[in-house]
Amino acid sequence: MNFGNTTPSSVTLSVNPALVTEDGTDNLVYTFTRTGNLTNTLTVNYNISGTANSSDYTGATIGSGKTITFGAGLSTATLMIDPTEDTTIELNETVALTLVSGTDYIIGTTTPVVGTIINDDPKILSINNVIVIEGQQSEAILTISVNYTSPLPITFDYITTPINATANTDYISKTGTLTIARNTTSTTVSIPILNDNLNEADESFIITLSNPVNAIIDPDTRIGEVTITDTLPTRITRTLPPKVENLKLNGISAINGTGNAGNNIITGNSANNRLNGGVGNDTLIGGTGNDSLVGGAGLDFFRFNSTSEKVDRITDFNVINDTILVSLSGFGGNFSVGALTTNQFTIGSSATTSEQRFFYNSSNGGLFFDSDGNGATAAVQFATLNTGLALTNADIVVV
Repeated sequence: MNFGNTTPSSVTLSVNPALVTEDGTDNLVYTFTRTGNLTNTLTVNYNISGTANSSDYTGATIGSGKTITFGAGLSTATLMIDPTEDTTIELNETVALTLVSGTDYIIGTTTPVVGTIINDDPKILSINNVIVIEGQQSEAILTISVNYTSPLPITFDYITTPINATANTDYISKTGTLTIARNTTSTTVSIPILNDNLNEADESFIITLSNPVNAIIDPDTRIGEVTITDTLPTRITRTLPPKVENLKLNGISAINGTGNAGNNIITGNSANNRLNGGVGNDTLIGGTGNDSLVGGAGLDFFRFNSTSEKVDRITDFNVINDTILVSLSGFGGNFSVGALTTNQFTIGSSATTSEQRFFYNSSNGGLFFDSDGNGATAAVQFATLNTGLALTNADIVVV
């Protein structure tokens, strides 16, 4: 008991500095201040809470029932919280002190007083990779992330650089500075993608981060790659939207694909698909199922990659406008890239010479490959066409 006090002291609480770094030299200093009669000692009760735990600092422990004593004649008493340095990547942590009622004083600060330990392990920036479908997406949006939040804004520069894409033809070249706002973990950058209406291989460019402020850049993830593709993947039956060149069926379900007015490449999956090129000069690749292939209008190509694929039905093959493509590596045989020679093709129910590799049975529409002509190895049917076509060697091209 503090004898001699006739009027209870008023006790307030403050912290300064209120922000300290985990491995810095500054401590959180909580100052208890009393007013009134200072003659005698005074013991004040308080609790410690917050997101930090007792392993994150020294000087006190988390919990209730804490006390601090004013010396006789003194108006202040202090408690120092010394952060403990570690290498754990974590959020900023708080230490909250709350005054609790007791004898011979009244509480002047009724709300918790909070100090913050700033985690100063490196804040690391990284950027992701993206794939955009030309003609369907007008911009590439990449996300730049930091591994945990910062109480300060993080800034950095970026620049685009082509790999095999052409700047300002396939995409708009950009450079600039971006900011991740304080207490957030990401921002985005948008790069406009240009549609050149060409059916071409995938193209790519990169975005490189540099000159970070209040963070560092992970050297392994400082570059984000943008791949521009003309191919739309799908796991459901799909018709190509305008300005997208190619369609690829994924998964194992028997789904269908239809082209648009452009020159499309439509590729099936392992199931039995129906592929329709529609208008345009299209290439249809059935895959390993028993597929139905419809070229539609235009000069169309029907590609077969292996003799192990199942038999596809070409419903509208036109000997004037359309072409059958066969893979040199997938079919083998004694021929080279380009159109078949006249002695490598025949119309009939079987090969009649050792040089013939393909024959068309005009009676039932079967199109066959025979690796040794009229030798002992059996022929393999890989397609069915309409019957009675005036098919020639020029209709089959090795690629």
